[in-house]
Amino acid sequence: MAMQFALPITPKLVASRVSNLKELEIPTEGVQYICAATDINASKYLTSVIMVFMRNQTAHIIWHKFKKCRIPANIPEHDYYQRLYNLLGEHGRELKKIADEHHFKIQGWSIDCGGTNWTAVLDFAKNSMRICGLPCCGFAGKASHAYRSFMRSRLKEDVNRTLLCGDEDERKKSGTGRRWTYFDSDGVHEQAQKGFLQEVGNIGSISWYQGGNHTDWAVQVCNEKLLLKRARQDGTVEYTWKEIGEDHDALDAIGQCLATYASQGFANGNTGRTSMLASRQRFMKRKLKIV
Repeated sequence: MAMQFALPITPKLVASRVSNLKELEIPTEGVQYICAATDINASKYLTSVIMVFMRNQTAHIIWHKFKKCRIPANIPEHDYYQRLYNLLGEHGRELKKIADEHHFKIQGWSIDCGGTNWTAVLDFAKNSMRICGLPCCGFAGKASHAYRSFMRSRLKEDVNRTLLCGDEDERKKSGTGRRWTYFDSDGVHEQAQKGFLQEVGNIGSISWYQGGNHTDWAVQVCNEKLLLKRARQDGTVEYTWKEIGEDHDALDAIGQCLATYASQGFANGNTGRTSMLASRQRFMKRKLKIV
Protein backbone atom coordinates (compact mmCIF):
# COMPACT_ATOMS: atom_id res chain seq x y z
CA MET A 1 0.00 0.00 0.00
CA ALA A 2 1.43 3.38 -1.00
CA MET A 3 1.77 5.74 1.95
CA GLN A 4 3.23 8.95 0.57
CA PHE A 5 4.01 10.79 -2.65
CA ALA A 6 7.05 12.91 -3.50
CA LEU A 7 8.14 15.69 -1.15
CA PRO A 8 7.83 19.19 -2.69
CA ILE A 9 11.48 20.09 -2.13
CA THR A 10 13.67 22.25 -4.39
CA PRO A 11 17.28 23.53 -4.16
CA LYS A 12 16.01 27.12 -4.01
CA LEU A 13 13.80 26.33 -1.01
CA VAL A 14 16.55 24.38 0.78
CA ALA A 15 19.13 27.15 0.26
CA SER A 16 16.68 29.73 1.66
CA ARG A 17 16.50 28.12 5.10
CA VAL A 18 19.05 30.38 6.79
CA SER A 19 19.09 31.05 10.53
CA ASN A 20 20.43 34.10 12.36
CA LEU A 21 23.60 32.22 13.35
CA LYS A 22 26.95 32.98 11.75
CA GLU A 23 29.36 30.28 10.62
CA LEU A 24 30.62 28.25 13.62
CA GLU A 25 28.49 30.29 16.03
CA ILE A 26 26.98 28.30 18.90
CA PRO A 27 23.72 29.53 20.47
CA THR A 28 24.20 30.84 23.99
CA GLU A 29 21.50 28.59 25.46
CA GLY A 30 19.30 25.63 24.62
CA VAL A 31 22.01 23.49 23.01
CA GLN A 32 21.44 19.77 23.43
CA TYR A 33 24.07 18.09 21.26
CA ILE A 34 26.83 19.01 18.78
CA CYS A 35 28.11 16.45 16.30
CA ALA A 36 29.92 16.07 13.00
CA ALA A 37 29.43 13.60 10.18
CA THR A 38 31.54 12.71 7.15
CA ASP A 39 30.39 10.95 4.00
CA ILE A 40 33.17 9.38 1.93
CA ASN A 41 33.40 9.46 -1.84
CA ALA A 42 37.09 8.61 -1.93
CA SER A 43 37.62 9.23 -5.63
CA LYS A 44 36.30 12.80 -5.24
CA TYR A 45 35.97 14.22 -1.74
CA LEU A 46 34.98 13.91 1.88
CA THR A 47 31.69 15.66 2.61
CA SER A 48 31.54 16.89 6.20
CA VAL A 49 29.07 18.83 8.27
CA ILE A 50 28.84 20.09 11.86
CA MET A 51 25.34 20.39 13.29
CA VAL A 52 23.96 21.83 16.52
CA PHE A 53 20.79 20.24 17.88
CA MET A 54 18.63 22.33 20.17
CA ARG A 55 16.30 21.48 23.02
CA ASN A 56 13.45 23.15 21.13
CA GLN A 57 13.80 20.37 18.52
CA THR A 58 15.44 22.47 15.81
CA ALA A 59 18.82 21.86 14.18
CA HIS A 60 21.41 24.25 12.75
CA ILE A 61 24.19 23.50 10.29
CA ILE A 62 27.07 25.71 11.45
CA TRP A 63 29.79 24.45 9.08
CA HIS A 64 30.13 22.31 5.97
CA LYS A 65 32.90 21.41 3.57
CA PHE A 66 33.77 19.33 0.53
CA LYS A 67 37.36 18.20 1.17
CA LYS A 68 39.16 16.93 -1.93
CA CYS A 69 40.79 13.54 -1.58
CA ARG A 70 40.82 11.73 -4.95
CA ILE A 71 41.98 8.31 -3.81
CA PRO A 72 41.83 6.01 -6.85
CA ALA A 73 39.62 2.97 -6.45
CA ASN A 74 41.95 0.73 -8.45
CA ILE A 75 45.03 0.98 -6.24
CA PRO A 76 46.10 -1.96 -4.04
CA GLU A 77 43.89 -2.53 -1.01
CA HIS A 78 46.68 -1.77 1.47
CA ASP A 79 47.48 1.55 -0.25
CA TYR A 80 43.79 2.53 -0.27
CA TYR A 81 43.54 1.68 3.43
CA GLN A 82 46.62 3.70 4.37
CA ARG A 83 45.70 6.76 2.32
CA LEU A 84 42.15 6.86 3.69
CA TYR A 85 43.32 6.23 7.27
CA ASN A 86 45.84 9.09 7.03
CA LEU A 87 43.29 11.39 5.38
CA LEU A 88 40.80 10.81 8.19
CA GLY A 89 43.48 11.67 10.73
CA GLU A 90 44.24 14.91 8.91
CA HIS A 91 40.56 15.78 8.65
CA GLY A 92 39.92 14.87 12.28
CA ARG A 93 42.66 17.24 13.42
CA GLU A 94 41.11 19.92 11.21
CA LEU A 95 37.70 19.43 12.86
CA LYS A 96 39.24 19.46 16.34
CA LYS A 97 41.13 22.68 15.60
CA ILE A 98 37.97 24.35 14.30
CA ALA A 99 36.05 23.39 17.44
CA ASP A 100 38.85 24.46 19.79
CA GLU A 101 39.30 27.83 18.08
CA HIS A 102 35.57 28.55 18.38
CA HIS A 103 35.26 27.24 21.93
CA PHE A 104 32.90 24.32 21.51
CA LYS A 105 33.16 20.55 21.71
CA ILE A 106 32.24 18.04 19.02
CA GLN A 107 30.54 15.35 21.10
CA GLY A 108 30.47 12.70 18.38
CA TRP A 109 31.89 12.27 14.88
CA SER A 110 30.30 9.65 12.63
CA ILE A 111 32.09 8.48 9.49
CA ASP A 112 30.64 6.59 6.54
CA CYS A 113 32.11 3.07 6.78
CA GLY A 114 30.25 1.43 3.91
CA GLY A 115 31.87 -0.65 1.16
CA THR A 116 35.62 -0.42 0.66
CA ASN A 117 35.90 2.13 3.49
CA TRP A 118 34.94 -0.43 6.13
CA THR A 119 38.29 -1.56 7.53
CA ALA A 120 40.09 1.79 7.37
CA VAL A 121 37.22 3.70 8.99
CA LEU A 122 36.65 1.18 11.79
CA ASP A 123 40.36 0.98 12.61
CA PHE A 124 40.61 4.77 12.59
CA ALA A 125 37.53 5.13 14.80
CA LYS A 126 39.08 2.82 17.36
CA ASN A 127 42.12 5.11 17.59
CA SER A 128 40.50 8.48 16.91
CA MET A 129 40.83 9.87 20.43
CA ARG A 130 44.57 9.32 20.30
CA ILE A 131 44.96 10.60 16.73
CA CYS A 132 42.77 13.72 16.75
CA GLY A 133 41.02 13.93 20.11
CA LEU A 134 37.52 13.33 18.74
CA PRO A 135 35.17 10.48 19.77
CA CYS A 136 34.32 8.67 16.55
CA CYS A 137 32.24 5.77 15.26
CA GLY A 138 31.77 4.21 11.83
CA PHE A 139 28.17 4.49 10.57
CA ALA A 140 26.67 2.24 7.90
CA GLY A 141 23.27 3.01 6.42
CA LYS A 142 20.71 0.34 5.58
CA ALA A 143 17.49 0.63 3.57
CA SER A 144 14.55 1.02 5.92
CA HIS A 145 12.97 -2.34 5.04
CA ALA A 146 16.36 -4.08 5.49
CA TYR A 147 17.16 -2.53 8.88
CA ARG A 148 16.91 -5.02 11.75
CA SER A 149 16.91 -4.27 15.47
CA PHE A 150 18.19 -7.75 16.33
CA MET A 151 21.49 -8.87 14.85
CA ARG A 152 24.13 -11.28 16.06
CA SER A 153 26.72 -8.51 15.98
CA ARG A 154 24.75 -6.07 18.16
CA LEU A 155 26.36 -4.79 21.35
CA LYS A 156 23.40 -2.79 22.67
CA GLU A 157 19.66 -2.53 22.15
CA ASP A 158 18.25 -0.50 19.27
CA VAL A 159 18.14 3.26 19.94
CA ASN A 160 15.85 5.20 17.58
CA ARG A 161 16.57 3.01 14.55
CA THR A 162 20.32 2.90 15.22
CA LEU A 163 22.13 -0.24 16.33
CA LEU A 164 25.61 -0.36 17.85
CA CYS A 165 27.43 -3.50 16.67
CA GLY A 166 30.83 -5.10 17.05
CA ASP A 167 32.98 -7.90 15.69
CA GLU A 168 33.62 -11.14 17.57
CA ASP A 169 36.59 -9.74 19.52
CA GLU A 170 34.58 -6.70 20.57
CA ARG A 171 31.64 -8.83 21.68
CA LYS A 172 33.85 -11.11 23.74
CA LYS A 173 35.85 -8.36 25.38
CA SER A 174 34.94 -4.72 24.88
CA GLY A 175 37.76 -2.57 23.54
CA THR A 176 39.65 -5.31 21.73
CA GLY A 177 37.83 -5.29 18.38
CA ARG A 178 35.98 -3.06 15.95
CA ARG A 179 32.57 -1.46 16.41
CA TRP A 180 30.14 0.34 14.15
CA THR A 181 26.56 1.62 14.04
CA TYR A 182 23.88 0.56 11.58
CA PHE A 183 21.11 3.08 10.91
CA ASP A 184 17.96 3.51 8.82
CA SER A 185 19.29 5.61 5.94
CA ASP A 186 15.91 6.03 4.24
CA GLY A 187 14.38 7.37 7.43
CA VAL A 188 17.05 10.02 8.05
CA HIS A 189 17.10 11.10 4.39
CA GLU A 190 13.36 11.73 4.60
CA GLN A 191 13.80 13.49 7.94
CA ALA A 192 16.50 15.75 6.48
CA GLN A 193 14.38 16.78 3.51
CA LYS A 194 11.32 17.35 5.69
CA GLY A 195 13.52 19.46 8.00
CA PHE A 196 14.23 21.87 5.15
CA LEU A 197 10.52 22.05 4.32
CA GLN A 198 9.90 23.56 7.75
CA GLU A 199 10.19 27.29 8.38
CA VAL A 200 13.32 28.17 10.35
CA GLY A 201 12.57 27.83 14.06
CA ASN A 202 9.68 25.40 13.69
CA ILE A 203 9.86 21.98 15.35
CA GLY A 204 11.95 19.63 13.24
CA SER A 205 13.45 22.41 11.11
CA ILE A 206 17.01 22.38 9.75
CA SER A 207 18.75 25.62 8.79
CA TRP A 208 22.07 26.91 7.44
CA TYR A 209 24.39 29.52 8.90
CA GLN A 210 24.44 33.08 7.55
CA GLY A 211 26.85 34.29 4.91
CA GLY A 212 27.84 31.00 3.32
CA ASN A 213 27.38 29.62 -0.17
CA HIS A 214 24.95 26.76 0.35
CA THR A 215 23.90 26.30 -3.28
CA ASP A 216 25.92 23.17 -4.06
CA TRP A 217 24.80 21.59 -0.80
CA ALA A 218 21.16 22.48 -1.42
CA VAL A 219 21.33 20.87 -4.87
CA GLN A 220 22.76 17.66 -3.43
CA VAL A 221 20.09 17.57 -0.71
CA CYS A 222 17.52 17.43 -3.53
CA ASN A 223 19.39 15.00 -5.79
CA GLU A 224 17.39 12.11 -4.37
CA LYS A 225 13.65 12.46 -4.84
CA LEU A 226 11.29 10.42 -2.69
CA LEU A 227 8.62 8.97 -4.96
CA LEU A 228 6.67 6.85 -2.49
CA LYS A 229 6.69 4.80 0.70
CA ARG A 230 5.08 1.40 0.65
CA ALA A 231 4.05 -0.79 3.58
CA ARG A 232 5.28 -4.35 3.10
CA GLN A 233 3.55 -7.49 4.35
CA ASP A 234 6.28 -8.06 6.94
CA GLY A 235 5.43 -4.72 8.57
CA THR A 236 8.46 -2.82 7.28
CA VAL A 237 8.35 0.22 5.01
CA GLU A 238 9.99 0.29 1.60
CA TYR A 239 11.10 3.61 0.11
CA THR A 240 11.36 4.32 -3.60
CA TRP A 241 13.81 7.08 -4.51
CA LYS A 242 14.76 8.56 -7.88
CA GLU A 243 18.24 9.98 -8.37
CA ILE A 244 17.93 13.25 -10.28
CA GLY A 245 21.57 14.36 -10.01
CA GLU A 246 25.02 12.84 -9.93
CA ASP A 247 25.88 13.29 -6.25
CA HIS A 248 23.87 13.33 -3.04
CA ASP A 249 26.76 13.22 -0.56
CA ALA A 250 25.48 16.33 1.25
CA LEU A 251 22.16 14.60 1.93
CA ASP A 252 24.06 11.55 3.14
CA ALA A 253 26.21 13.62 5.53
CA ILE A 254 23.25 15.56 6.98
CA GLY A 255 21.24 12.35 7.33
CA GLN A 256 24.18 10.72 9.07
CA CYS A 257 24.31 13.64 11.53
CA LEU A 258 20.63 13.07 12.26
CA ALA A 259 21.38 9.38 12.86
CA THR A 260 24.26 10.31 15.16
CA TYR A 261 21.94 12.52 17.18
CA ALA A 262 19.27 9.80 17.25
CA SER A 263 21.83 7.28 18.50
CA GLN A 264 22.18 9.39 21.64
CA GLY A 265 18.52 8.83 22.49
CA PHE A 266 17.15 12.07 21.02
CA ALA A 267 14.53 11.92 18.29
CA ASN A 268 11.10 13.04 17.08
CA GLY A 269 10.03 15.30 19.90
CA ASN A 270 11.91 13.37 22.58
CA THR A 271 13.89 15.92 24.58
CA GLY A 272 15.02 13.34 27.10
CA ARG A 273 17.71 10.74 26.71
CA THR A 274 17.28 6.98 26.55
CA SER A 275 19.97 4.39 27.12
CA MET A 276 22.30 7.16 28.27
CA LEU A 277 25.29 5.05 29.19
CA ALA A 278 25.02 2.87 26.11
CA SER A 279 24.78 5.83 23.79
CA ARG A 280 27.73 7.63 25.33
CA GLN A 281 29.93 4.55 25.23
CA ARG A 282 29.77 4.23 21.46
CA PHE A 283 31.71 7.48 21.15
CA MET A 284 33.97 7.35 24.20
CA LYS A 285 37.53 6.09 24.19
CA ARG A 286 37.62 2.53 25.50
CA LYS A 287 39.75 3.32 28.56
CA LEU A 288 38.10 6.63 29.38
CA LYS A 289 36.00 6.46 32.50
CA ILE A 290 32.29 7.05 31.86
CA VAL A 291 30.91 9.58 34.30
